[in-house]
Amino acid sequence: MFIVGALLLVVSPSPSSGSVPRCADVQLTAAAESWIGAGGSDGFTVQIANQSAKSCSLGGFAKLEFFNTKSKRIRATVLHVGSMQYATVKPKDFVLTPETVASFAVSYTGEYNPKSDSPGECVARSMSLVLPTVHPQYYGTFYVPTDLDLCDSDWTVGLTPLEFGARVRGP
Repeated sequence: MFIVGALLLVVSPSPSSGSVPRCADVQLTAAAESWIGAGGSDGFTVQIANQSAKSCSLGGFAKLEFFNTKSKRIRATVLHVGSMQYATVKPKDFVLTPETVASFAVSYTGEYNPKSDSPGECVARSMSLVLPTVHPQYYGTFYVPTDLDLCDSDWTVGLTPLEFGARVRGP
């Protein structure tokens, strides 16, 4: 009998959020990653990590705003839906223990007839996100680099709720 190699991955479910306090922004950090696309539907996930020593509860939707290279806000419609890559799921609260990760997805469809051909007006180079947390007085918004042509998506993006774990469920 030969065993070449084996990998066992155990994913523990998030504990109940009943008596755990809501996360404060200072407990969390955010990064965009996992850009994917196929058949004119593109998207990326945003990972939220608990960098503190205490558990906290989280859930719901982030609030997003997009900015061009001149830091000018680009207006976009954000819909609470999935896409070809990301399933539409109902938001629910969960506990984010120390050194664990939550995620959500931003998706968009390309190939619309752009209303403007000016990349400076259309391409979002950064995204601000406000998480559904307890906000300390002087902190509250995360800024994440992006490369999203909002003209090509007809200024509309889909947004899934925050989910426990490093991956957002697929269709």
